[in-house]
Amino acid sequence: MANWITLKQLSEKRGIAESDLRTWANLGYIASSRIENVLMIDDESLTQYLDVHQTKDLGENYLEKIIKEKELEREVLLSQCDDELFLLKTQKLHQPLFHILIQELGQLITDDHEREIFLSVSGGEPIARVAKRNKMTYARVATCYSSILRTLGEHKGRIATFRSRTMELMFDKCNAVTPVNTPLSNLVGAHAYNVLSLSAKTETSSCHQRSLHW
Repeated sequence: MANWITLKQLSEKRGIAESDLRTWANLGYIASSRIENVLMIDDESLTQYLDVHQTKDLGENYLEKIIKEKELEREVLLSQCDDELFLLKTQKLHQPLFHILIQELGQLITDDHEREIFLSVSGGEPIARVAKRNKMTYARVATCYSSILRTLGEHKGRIATFRSRTMELMFDKCNAVTPVNTPLSNLVGAHAYNVLSLSAKTETSSCHQRSLHW
């Protein structure tokens, strides 16, 4: 609750020069108000201001606590920067893997037009360029892409099942004990076979109606 006191009374009570109190009030550091052209200061707001800024009244334990908190904040920020720096450094390694995953997801989209939009935008091509090539507005491409992602997200379980079966078939054909060590050349033929098999089993949709078949 505010405790309004005249500038002169507060100066005498606190032992602080009136000029300092007036400056703090003008800067908004302490609450002030004019009543019948008399400058009034909120004694409670002055107490709060002094508690924060008069470090000479702070105990050593309190200062140590503040220092430790700031050091912890610094460590957290540095850790976040390290993580972001690591991701930037390894981005070139991730891109080929992301490209493969995007291509796999694209095979689930039976509409050629929408598949092209999905692969282009996911591959990093500017939406404006994709829109111009497809004679669409920027907003329309963005809406279409968002709709595709939303539909894919609603079928994560089926995507995982499809991926698992595909990988099992591919590595079984290659007789691989350790999948990671399978030569890439051996996977290309198996991958192409699976894509063609999937395309033969799916029904293509019209250019104006979009559907995803799993």
